[in-house]
Amino acid sequence: MQAEQNAAAEAEAHIRLPDGHHLYLKLAGFPRPSSKTPVIVLIHGLGGTAREWLDVQRRIAHFAPVLLYERGGYHGSDPPVQIPTCENIASELRTLLSAANIEPPYLLVGHSYGGVIARQVLNDLPSDIAGMVLVDSVPVVNRFPSVWEKLLGDATCEDVVGLQDNHAMPEEEWQAIGRDTSLNEMGGGIAEQELNLMAPANDHLNASLQGWQALGNHRLCVLFCYETRDFQKVYEHGMRHGHGTVEEREVVRKHLETMSIEDEAAQRTPLALSSHARFVKAEGERATHNVHFVDPAWVVEQIRWVYDGSVNTETT
Repeated sequence: MQAEQNAAAEAEAHIRLPDGHHLYLKLAGFPRPSSKTPVIVLIHGLGGTAREWLDVQRRIAHFAPVLLYERGGYHGSDPPVQIPTCENIASELRTLLSAANIEPPYLLVGHSYGGVIARQVLNDLPSDIAGMVLVDSVPVVNRFPSVWEKLLGDATCEDVVGLQDNHAMPEEEWQAIGRDTSLNEMGGGIAEQELNLMAPANDHLNASLQGWQALGNHRLCVLFCYETRDFQKVYEHGMRHGHGTVEEREVVRKHLETMSIEDEAAQRTPLALSSHARFVKAEGERATHNVHFVDPAWVVEQIRWVYDGSVNTETT
């Protein structure tokens, strides 16, 4: 394994794509030790923001080149030119990497819907991918009943789930995440468009990748983070404070009965993409969909395992 390197100075830019729109990009950990060294690409989830991954990026930059970006329509980037299907988002990312002169190989880290985008990039250009980390990314569309929000009452999801108290990032970055996600608003913004287009594209992607070991012997790590526990906390909060109707609380309770089992089974499916894959379960306070808020060091540890495998392959 290569020796530790000091993180290079960070660089931010708005990259102009050939179709004229600009995407926000932040680099750290460069220059690359060699042209064969993979660049780690962080892909945020639905309704998320690149700011969520700043702490993770800083930690990675001590041992690897790492990139994070905001896809079209999210804070810091222009609206997308094409309809934001999974295929078009993956194409946009590939175009961004090319426009920024960042050559493959890439190690993709996708959180939630970002993991679906990562798998789409793998499907499109498997020879460019040297490893993958999927962070609580269910490869099927299984929407939680929307009435769950009624059970929050006047509280925020961050408070009820525990992110407000347990996040590990600097407070100014935590506050900035709230500003960014409000600009990306789920109600009528880019995230809702992505959500409405997710199911057919996801079904097509699953069919395309089925039975195909697209990663070969490159490492794959799947982090299962028990999103069910987040919704269980919301349900218990609603029951405790009497929020939502009896019928709404029952809809949530019923969905929770099988959610964890179904989610784990679904998240194990991508393990077939690699001959060198592992499935890691989050425990304790880490058991939350937004595990990178709570324990970024643990997430980086899993990324490091995949990265070290790619570097060892490069040097043997």
